[in-house]
Amino acid sequence: MADGGTSEMIMLTAALIIAGIVSSVLLASFDGVSDSIAIQNSDTRVDAQTRAALVGDPMVMNWNGVTNNMTIHIQNTGSAQLDPNVLQVRLSNEVMTIQSASANGPSNLWTAGSLMTLNVTSGTFSPSSGDEVLLTIIVQSELYGGSRGGYSFTEVIRID
Repeated sequence: MADGGTSEMIMLTAALIIAGIVSSVLLASFDGVSDSIAIQNSDTRVDAQTRAALVGDPMVMNWNGVTNNMTIHIQNTGSAQLDPNVLQVRLSNEVMTIQSASANGPSNLWTAGSLMTLNVTSGTFSPSSGDEVLLTIIVQSELYGGSRGGYSFTEVIRID
């Protein structure tokens, strides 16, 4: 009879050890999932705060045919500060070269509400007056807690 109690005690101890190991693994997995959700929430929040818009009349965009460039004004309409070094301009699906960019924000930063003036050029794109083309702007926010927001918009513009 004493022998049966000992084997039951060994089985109970083994079951408790296994349950402890399983719960440790589950807690570690839950912690990983929780961290992943927190990172995704941070990414989503920064994305929601990253916005920009074209300023000016899109039906009167002046293209200089001699120098093959134009000036574009973009406003930071979100609440996140945008990174002027991670900016892309596409005109009629051609990536434009940004010759110069200047912000009117404090210390030349592209803060919420401030304008960025871009002088863009192309080696091959040469529209005619009256052409309607697609202008696509892609912006990213500064790094916030390891996350960067992104935003893009497309406008139909008329070359003047």
